[in-house]
Amino acid sequence: MKMNTNAMALALAFAMVAAAAGGVPSPNTYHGVTNDWYNANFSNVLELAEARLAANSNDIVGVTLKLGYDVSFGDIATLSNSVARFIDVADTVCAPSFSNEYWAVRSEEIRFRDVFIPTLTPAAVEAERHKALLPHKPIPERRYLMLLWRDGLWTPLGE
Repeated sequence: MKMNTNAMALALAFAMVAAAAGGVPSPNTYHGVTNDWYNANFSNVLELAEARLAANSNDIVGVTLKLGYDVSFGDIATLSNSVARFIDVADTVCAPSFSNEYWAVRSEEIRFRDVFIPTLTPAAVEAERHKALLPHKPIPERRYLMLLWRDGLWTPLGE
């Protein structure tokens, strides 16, 4: 069956409206995820992180996305576990841009996990959650995410 030009344009318009409405998960790219976060589509970012981790529990992009989400919305235990998991997986990554940055600040990640997180109070975590809900701010851990993209480690699921 041949589709006429008007029908194709209408179908494309509907698809664009659905995507703009936030009903579509984050595109599996650095730019798609950072745009979703900036526009307060946080659940799309979490959905992508969880899908990547379900496919490979050692996926550094999924671990980093989950860490970014937990920095903003996790409780104290979740955040501590997420940072520990990030350190464990990041220690194994050999990509040049990411590795250079990570190893330069690894001690800060450990200090964040071992010194800062234990001092957080539930009230402080709740205050951070309220701030995190505001749109038009960059995703936490964006420097790592950008480097993973540059290093070619951000591959689509299933590749």
